Amino acid sequence: MKPGADNGPQLICFPYLGGYANSFNILADRLDDSFELWALNPPGHGSCKRLPVEDMTVLLNLIFEEVNTILRPDSILFGHSMGGLVAYFLVQRLTDSHRPTLVLSACNTPPDIRKVSHLPDNGLIEHLASYGGLPSELMEERSLLDFFLPVFRADFKTLESASFMDWTPLSNPAYLLWGDRDHIVPLSAMLRWTNYLSGEIRFVPVRDGGHMFIADMPEAVADILEHIGQQRRIDG
Repeated sequence: MKPGADNGPQLICFPYLGGYANSFNILADRLDDSFELWALNPPGHGSCKRLPVEDMTVLLNLIFEEVNTILRPDSILFGHSMGGLVAYFLVQRLTDSHRPTLVLSACNTPPDIRKVSHLPDNGLIEHLASYGGLPSELMEERSLLDFFLPVFRADFKTLESASFMDWTPLSNPAYLLWGDRDHIVPLSAMLRWTNYLSGEIRFVPVRDGGHMFIADMPEAVADILEHIGQQRRIDG
């Protein structure tokens, strides 16, 4: 948790597949100090010692307990890739007293999720590498990669389980971020979120961004989030 200024925007971050709370450190360092920033460790990620889960409903049950204790009515929920789906389905559970702004970043809709959890280890590693998010030192050290592979596989199973979940279009204000060089989640995929959102939607391109622009271009993401925070204060 990073405390912010009085009445500053509250930003709650949900990590991408295989990510954890510290994955947002590089972004936090570039955000204006007015932000109150929270980032959660999913089970089996980072410092969380719980076993990884393989089902989105189970994950949401755990996260909801934590988020509900800190959530402000005017918060911003930011999720990148898998984290966007977590944020979306989490908001489905909130009462009308909370109207968070959703920021869905490089995130496929549930029917567009490719089924890959069944792949053998080498196939799963190849798929992960296509995202552009695996550190080079991890790719070069197979024993270390093998250690983390069960967490990645569990995350893929969790992601795939979301395609079977019930949903109702959310009326929350939403920002949809995509990298204009993202071959995993291009603009055409982000546009399909209009079927899942009934409120105001704003599309925000990240110029020259690949799928992992959150890690490669943190300054650009911080600028976008600061603009959203300012707009939220004006609208609120």
